[in-house]
Amino acid sequence: MIATEVLLVVALPKTDLRIWGVTVGVVAITALVLGRQLVAFTDNDRLLTSLDRSLADLHEQKEWFRSLVQHASDVTLVVGPGDIISYASPAAARIFGGDEPVGLQLATYVHPDDLLLFQELTAILAATPGTDAAAQVRLLHADATYRWLDLVGADLTGNPSVRGVVFNARDVTEARELQDQLRHEATHDSLTGLANRALLAEHLAAAGTTQVSVLVADLDGFKQINDAHGHHTGDELLIAVAHRLRTGLGSTGLAVRLGGDEFALLLPGAGPQEASNLAADISLALLAPIEIDGTPALRIGASIGIATGPANNPDRLLREADAAMYRVKHDRAAI
Repeated sequence: MIATEVLLVVALPKTDLRIWGVTVGVVAITALVLGRQLVAFTDNDRLLTSLDRSLADLHEQKEWFRSLVQHASDVTLVVGPGDIISYASPAAARIFGGDEPVGLQLATYVHPDDLLLFQELTAILAATPGTDAAAQVRLLHADATYRWLDLVGADLTGNPSVRGVVFNARDVTEARELQDQLRHEATHDSLTGLANRALLAEHLAAAGTTQVSVLVADLDGFKQINDAHGHHTGDELLIAVAHRLRTGLGSTGLAVRLGGDEFALLLPGAGPQEASNLAADISLALLAPIEIDGTPALRIGASIGIATGPANNPDRLLREADAAMYRVKHDRAAI
């Protein structure tokens, strides 16, 4: 283009000023167009370079996030319509074991005792899209055991890139087992495994105004056996008595060691007659000889007192049952 313009200028007549004016204008416009093109080329090159850098950064970020997801200890699940798992992060293998959960219903992995809680969680999420809700539930592992999970969910069904409920889960099995162990130690007698006073108080508080019967049993002759055969034999005797109390009570109530050689039985909903029948059965069961290694067969009896009334006055129930037990013991001593 520059060569053409130069030839045009050389070929022009020397005297026609109008033609020269037009020529100067054409040259000026051509120079502007060329300058604009050069600027556009420079801008394009800069934009392409910036785009390449951005794509490289985006790829690096994707690789970074992918690495985080693949090596994260927390599990990410995306659950679509019908409670079907559409995505599970690599960490899910540690929770579900060898099973591939994608394509299956999440609820089928939930422990039956936690299913209602899980359904309540999903209902809350569906009612308030975009907000978080949490629950602690057990999910089935491939080895047929259950893992405790802290489950935090958010309903992102309206997000076209997700179209599902996102659950983030953390395995808290070991922490839960430790918590359960500590609670068991705090609410149970370490020697016999029976409930202690604290757990008895919890059960009475939970019963509210429901009628209950409380039996308080004190072993007859335990001190003499303990003194004659030693504390080890005494401990074994208490363990055997606790087993017989638990067996005689079955699953209808709560067997408690109050301390020393004193025990209690809680019978929710039981009246005086039912409590009296159980006391008679327990007395007979305890009279049977108890075999302990290294000692002759031992026999132990028990004085049992009974109190019946609403559970919302536990102190009165225990006090009345204790007083009734001492009356029985006194009557036996008088004979």
